Amino acid sequence: MSPHDGAPTSIAANFRHQLSQVASHWRAGSAPEAELGAAETLHQLRVALRRMRTLLTLFRPWLKRKWRRRLRSDLAWISSPLGAARDYDVLVGLTLPALAAAHPGLAEWQAVLSAARAGQHVAHQRLARARSRHRYTRFHRRMQRCVDGTASPFRSKAHPTLYHHNSRFLGRARRLLRKYYRALYPAAEHAAQLPAEERHRLRLRVKRLRYTSEALTPLLAKAARANFFSHLSACQDALGKSNDAAVAQRLLEDLPLDPPARAQVQQWLQQRIAQAMRTAEDALKQLPEPPIRQRAHR
Repeated sequence: MSPHDGAPTSIAANFRHQLSQVASHWRAGSAPEAELGAAETLHQLRVALRRMRTLLTLFRPWLKRKWRRRLRSDLAWISSPLGAARDYDVLVGLTLPALAAAHPGLAEWQAVLSAARAGQHVAHQRLARARSRHRYTRFHRRMQRCVDGTASPFRSKAHPTLYHHNSRFLGRARRLLRKYYRALYPAAEHAAQLPAEERHRLRLRVKRLRYTSEALTPLLAKAARANFFSHLSACQDALGKSNDAAVAQRLLEDLPLDPPARAQVQQWLQQRIAQAMRTAEDALKQLPEPPIRQRAHR
């Protein structure tokens, strides 16, 4: 955000700079040699999607409305098959092995695993079809044309500097960071008691704060950044584990388990959720406010 941080300092240049970093994640997952079923491929694509959404929100006043809405629509479209594929990957690769280790006496595990792998295959086929569509190619091209400067998504007012102490961008950035932090509370103070829907909302709010903070890292005081991001990462990790267990509960409803075994498995998953939410609550209680610089570099 300042010339001392090494990033471009006009609004338009900084948006392109950050979008180019996002695009590199996207290219890594979209390259012909990328293995669609590899967990790292999906991770790269999902991280890129989250960061794109963050940039569209952060820079919204300076982006053309039609361009921004088209890109946001494309993000929503591709995120659905990506999320479904990732859910099955976690179920097959992490949750079911842990369940089998905790309940070795259940006889249905082989049938459950086979059914889960079949669901995983269907989810990845759906994602492959989405990646083969013209809309996917057009979305990638629209993003790349913005990065290389052959197309401009900006309104005419997108060229003032970011780092001037009176800039509109800095005012917006500070407001968003404070708003997103405050949105975590008071729910964060009793996270372990939240019902499923509120747990989901809290997780989304933590992710929103994290990705916005990362996009605005130069605005944060250097001495306090590491501590802030460490606590924020711990919050997101715990909430992610809780969500993985909740997703497993939902997916297991369609897998071949008899009622007693299903009840036993669901109870085990509920215990995992409770444990993860206690960890999340502890981390959230220790999460400091974003260490926003009081004055920007001139």
